[in-house]
Amino acid sequence: MQIYGAHEYTGESGMVNLMVGSLNIASYYTGQEKGYYLVLILNVEDDADTYEGGMVDAIQVLLQNLSDESYLPIIPSLFQRLAIYPTLNNEQHLINTYQHVVKRIILNRLRDVGVITKSELMVWLKDKY
Repeated sequence: MQIYGAHEYTGESGMVNLMVGSLNIASYYTGQEKGYYLVLILNVEDDADTYEGGMVDAIQVLLQNLSDESYLPIIPSLFQRLAIYPTLNNEQHLINTYQHVVKRIILNRLRDVGVITKSELMVWLKDKY
Protein backbone atom coordinates (compact mmCIF):
# COMPACT_ATOMS: atom_id res chain seq x y z
CA MET A 1 0.00 0.00 0.00
CA GLN A 2 2.91 2.36 0.65
CA ILE A 3 4.18 1.89 -2.91
CA TYR A 4 0.71 2.46 -4.32
CA GLY A 5 0.17 5.50 -2.12
CA ALA A 6 3.51 7.06 -3.04
CA HIS A 7 2.81 6.76 -6.77
CA GLU A 8 -0.86 7.67 -6.55
CA TYR A 9 0.05 10.95 -4.87
CA THR A 10 1.41 12.31 -8.16
CA GLY A 11 -0.46 10.04 -10.57
CA GLU A 12 2.37 10.41 -13.08
CA SER A 13 4.90 7.91 -14.31
CA GLY A 14 8.14 7.87 -12.40
CA MET A 15 10.36 6.40 -9.77
CA VAL A 16 9.84 6.25 -6.01
CA ASN A 17 12.37 5.11 -3.41
CA LEU A 18 11.09 3.79 -0.09
CA MET A 19 12.69 2.49 3.07
CA VAL A 20 10.23 0.26 4.89
CA GLY A 21 11.93 -1.10 7.97
CA SER A 22 15.02 -2.87 6.68
CA LEU A 23 13.68 -3.02 3.11
CA ASN A 24 15.11 -0.72 0.47
CA ILE A 25 12.52 -0.52 -2.32
CA ALA A 26 12.81 1.03 -5.78
CA SER A 27 9.51 1.28 -7.63
CA TYR A 28 8.73 2.56 -11.11
CA TYR A 29 5.14 3.34 -12.11
CA THR A 30 4.08 3.62 -15.76
CA GLY A 31 1.38 6.17 -15.01
CA GLN A 32 -2.39 6.02 -14.95
CA GLU A 33 -2.74 5.22 -18.66
CA LYS A 34 -1.10 1.81 -18.34
CA GLY A 35 -1.07 1.29 -14.57
CA TYR A 36 1.90 -1.07 -14.18
CA TYR A 37 4.53 -1.14 -11.45
CA LEU A 38 8.06 -2.51 -11.53
CA VAL A 39 9.39 -3.03 -8.01
CA LEU A 40 12.93 -3.94 -6.94
CA ILE A 41 13.85 -5.03 -3.43
CA LEU A 42 17.43 -3.83 -2.93
CA ASN A 43 20.12 -4.24 -0.31
CA VAL A 44 19.94 -1.60 2.40
CA GLU A 45 23.18 0.03 1.23
CA ASP A 46 22.16 0.20 -2.48
CA ASP A 47 21.30 3.58 -3.97
CA ALA A 48 17.89 3.10 -5.59
CA ASP A 49 18.35 6.15 -7.85
CA THR A 50 21.12 4.36 -9.76
CA TYR A 51 18.57 1.82 -11.02
CA GLU A 52 16.11 4.33 -12.48
CA GLY A 53 17.33 4.27 -16.09
CA GLY A 54 17.49 0.50 -16.10
CA MET A 55 13.99 0.24 -14.68
CA VAL A 56 12.62 2.56 -17.35
CA ASP A 57 14.22 0.44 -20.06
CA ALA A 58 13.03 -2.82 -18.49
CA ILE A 59 9.42 -1.69 -18.08
CA GLN A 60 9.29 -0.52 -21.69
CA VAL A 61 10.52 -3.90 -22.92
CA LEU A 62 7.97 -5.65 -20.70
CA LEU A 63 5.12 -3.44 -21.91
CA GLN A 64 5.98 -4.11 -25.55
CA ASN A 65 5.67 -7.85 -24.90
CA LEU A 66 2.57 -8.01 -22.68
CA SER A 67 -0.05 -8.86 -25.26
CA ASP A 68 1.17 -12.35 -26.09
CA GLU A 69 3.02 -13.07 -22.81
CA SER A 70 6.33 -13.16 -24.65
CA TYR A 71 7.77 -11.21 -21.71
CA LEU A 72 8.05 -14.36 -19.56
CA PRO A 73 11.22 -15.77 -21.18
CA ILE A 74 12.98 -12.38 -21.17
CA ILE A 75 12.49 -11.64 -17.46
CA PRO A 76 15.80 -13.32 -16.42
CA SER A 77 17.81 -11.28 -18.95
CA LEU A 78 16.05 -8.07 -17.88
CA PHE A 79 16.88 -8.86 -14.26
CA GLN A 80 20.55 -9.42 -15.17
CA ARG A 81 20.63 -6.08 -16.99
CA LEU A 82 19.08 -4.35 -13.98
CA ALA A 83 21.58 -5.99 -11.63
CA ILE A 84 24.58 -4.55 -13.49
CA TYR A 85 23.00 -1.24 -14.48
CA PRO A 86 24.52 0.80 -11.60
CA THR A 87 28.02 -0.40 -12.52
CA LEU A 88 27.89 0.78 -16.15
CA ASN A 89 30.28 3.56 -17.12
CA ASN A 90 29.31 6.72 -19.03
CA GLU A 91 30.03 5.22 -22.45
CA GLN A 92 27.84 2.20 -21.71
CA HIS A 93 25.00 4.47 -20.56
CA LEU A 94 25.40 6.48 -23.76
CA ILE A 95 25.20 3.30 -25.85
CA ASN A 96 21.95 2.37 -24.08
CA THR A 97 20.58 5.83 -24.83
CA TYR A 98 21.39 5.59 -28.55
CA GLN A 99 19.97 2.06 -28.80
CA HIS A 100 16.63 3.13 -27.34
CA VAL A 101 14.25 4.09 -30.18
CA VAL A 102 12.31 6.82 -28.36
CA LYS A 103 15.41 8.42 -26.88
CA ARG A 104 17.04 8.44 -30.31
CA ILE A 105 13.95 10.16 -31.77
CA ILE A 106 14.12 12.79 -29.01
CA LEU A 107 17.84 13.38 -29.57
CA ASN A 108 17.28 13.80 -33.32
CA ARG A 109 14.46 16.27 -32.67
CA LEU A 110 16.60 18.30 -30.28
CA ARG A 111 19.43 18.29 -32.80
CA ASP A 112 17.11 19.57 -35.54
CA VAL A 113 15.12 22.12 -33.52
CA GLY A 114 17.54 23.15 -30.81
CA VAL A 115 15.82 24.45 -27.71
CA ILE A 116 12.30 23.17 -27.01
CA THR A 117 10.28 23.00 -23.80
CA LYS A 118 9.61 19.66 -22.20
CA SER A 119 5.85 20.05 -22.63
CA GLU A 120 6.21 20.81 -26.35
CA LEU A 121 8.54 17.85 -26.72
CA MET A 122 6.06 15.57 -24.96
CA VAL A 123 3.20 16.67 -27.23
CA TRP A 124 5.37 16.22 -30.32
CA LEU A 125 6.54 12.81 -29.13
CA LYS A 126 2.98 11.60 -28.47
CA ASP A 127 2.00 12.68 -31.98
CA LYS A 128 5.10 11.09 -33.49
CA TYR A 129 5.27 7.86 -31.50
